Amino acid sequence: MFILASDLHLAPLIWTDRARIKSDASRAMEQLADYVTNRRVPLILAGDLFDVRRPPPDAVGVMNSFMSIMERYQIPVFYTQGQHELSRESTWVGTHAWPRHVHKQSFEIGGRKFYGLDWLPRGELQTELAAIPPDAEFLVCHQVWQDFMGTNCATDGAIGEIPANIKYVLTGDFHKHTIINVNRKHVVSPGSLYIRSISE
Repeated sequence: MFILASDLHLAPLIWTDRARIKSDASRAMEQLADYVTNRRVPLILAGDLFDVRRPPPDAVGVMNSFMSIMERYQIPVFYTQGQHELSRESTWVGTHAWPRHVHKQSFEIGGRKFYGLDWLPRGELQTELAAIPPDAEFLVCHQVWQDFMGTNCATDGAIGEIPANIKYVLTGDFHKHTIINVNRKHVVSPGSLYIRSISE
C-alpha cells in the first residue's frame, strides 16, 4: 500500500486574483503530512511539486519541513518532476536528503515493481516509454495525456503507447481526481492537492 499525490504547486500565493488568500499550499502540506504519518505507508509524489523552476525560499522551506517529518517517521518518499519545476541538473525537492528522485529508475514497494519518469516532451517520452524495464508493473509519471485532455490541445502522448507490462499508471498533471481504464491499464490521476482555480 502507498499514498499518491501530485500537483502540489508549492507557492505562497496561488490565487493570483485574490492576493489576500495565502498559505493554501503550506496548509495542504500540513494535512498531507498528517494523513501520511497516521497511515505509515510510502508516499509517491507525481510531479509539479513546485509551481516554478526557481521556487521562492519559503516554498522550498515548506517542502524541506515536510520531508523532515517523513524522515522522522521513516516514511519512504519517491518523486518525479513535472514540467513546472523540471530541472535536468538538480531538483529543489532534492535539497533534502530524504526523498528519492526516481526518474528513469526502478523501485519497489511491498514487493511490487515501479518505474519513474519525469515530465518529457513528445518524442522523448515515446523513446523512454519503450525503455521501461519489462519487470515494471507501475509507471509513476507526470504527463499531458491525450486520454485526459482529448484532441483539442497539445499533448505529450497517449496511454496506448505505454508498454503492455505496465498495468498501473500513476500520473500527475491533470488537476482532477480521475480513474480510467485504457488498454488494460488502470490509470490514476490523484488531482491537485488543493484547488488552484474556481474551475477545480
